[in-house]
Amino acid sequence: MKIVYCFILLFFLYSLYCLVSSFSKFKTITYYLENPKILKYVETPKPSWKNVQEDRQARVKKVCQKYGKLLSRPIILHEYVHSRKHKLLWCKNLKVGTTTWIDTTFAKISKTTSRRRIMRIFRTRIEDLRFLKDESYTSFSIVRHPFERLVSAYNDFSHLKKRGRRYQKMSFDQFARSIVKSAKRCWPSAKCLNPHFLPFSTACSYCDNDFTVISKMETYDEDRNDIL
Repeated sequence: MKIVYCFILLFFLYSLYCLVSSFSKFKTITYYLENPKILKYVETPKPSWKNVQEDRQARVKKVCQKYGKLLSRPIILHEYVHSRKHKLLWCKNLKVGTTTWIDTTFAKISKTTSRRRIMRIFRTRIEDLRFLKDESYTSFSIVRHPFERLVSAYNDFSHLKKRGRRYQKMSFDQFARSIVKSAKRCWPSAKCLNPHFLPFSTACSYCDNDFTVISKMETYDEDRNDIL
């Protein structure tokens, strides 16, 4: 009889061991699922375009709050493109797909391929800037990773004679140093630079303007579809 009791006790202890082990394994699985190194391989839902925009707007406000008046810039009116009919107000930064916008969207709206005429048709007056606060309007600006923009400018300026011969024989290092040296003469605005090198904050003054959409070159097509 004692043997039977011993056998039952051993069976109970073994079952308890198996139960505890199973919980231990479950904990281990949970740990790995919460591990950042594992999570990066797990597909997560893509945030909506609206959420992306809210995140970009929040980052701009955070930077503006941090640096305050240091990032406040005077308005450069010729950088704005305004279509009253289509309720669009665009502050353009060069080397971020600007030519594509002019040659497609605004060329189609104006029914002309002449860039000079397009810019004349959509010329912005100082009083038009009030539409930045008009909820019926879509105001937008496009940015790009600064380093990628600099590389794009170098490739452009070092190959096209119309951009200036001084850049054609420069290495990228010399090109970058030349821009930094020029910017020091009119820092912090850097307004004296070629428009293709102007800092984003100088051209469009993000801390003074609340744009409806902040587009990025990396999400150019998606942003453009939602803007239009």
